[in-house]
Amino acid sequence: MQVLAIDTASPHPALALLGDRDDVAVELLPAGHAERLAERVQALLARTGGSLRDLSCIAVLSGPGSFTGLRAGTAFARGLARALDVPIVSFGTFVAAFESFPVPENLDLVLDAGRGEVHHGRRRDGVIHVASGPIARDAAPPALDLGVERPVLAVALARLARRDASATPLAITYGRQSAAEEKLEKRDKTAG
Repeated sequence: MQVLAIDTASPHPALALLGDRDDVAVELLPAGHAERLAERVQALLARTGGSLRDLSCIAVLSGPGSFTGLRAGTAFARGLARALDVPIVSFGTFVAAFESFPVPENLDLVLDAGRGEVHHGRRRDGVIHVASGPIARDAAPPALDLGVERPVLAVALARLARRDASATPLAITYGRQSAAEEKLEKRDKTAG
């Protein structure tokens, strides 16, 4: 089973290809990666001697994370999975991050949500809890910052998909409203 994992939402976007013998190839994505996803996938496959037809599953990071990155990655993953007639699964950013950091057992992670807020994930005794939305940056407990630690979440994502290919069907979690939605909501409150 060869799994292509697509992470376009985290602070360090990447692709990972998990081969039949648990070998992993990684392609770090440069700035402006949304426009080059197909090209980067082809480069990764060429480097490993594989082809699109070798893929048996597509995994994509489902958020929270970059609003534009989530949309670009999931749209590309969905189109590729449909074209290849292979399953697509998604895992949340914090699920993949905790897979990247298996120890310590009790761990808090934060991810910049923009506008002075952070998303927060907590693992206690092996159970993952994710904040339903951003929390004030000063309210977050001491934690590892995914923007600083630089894990390649695409590798963890590929391993999660291999272990549980019947996982969550494609679902996106932006984690917060877009700036446009917030402006509309404020306008509606002042008008009403």
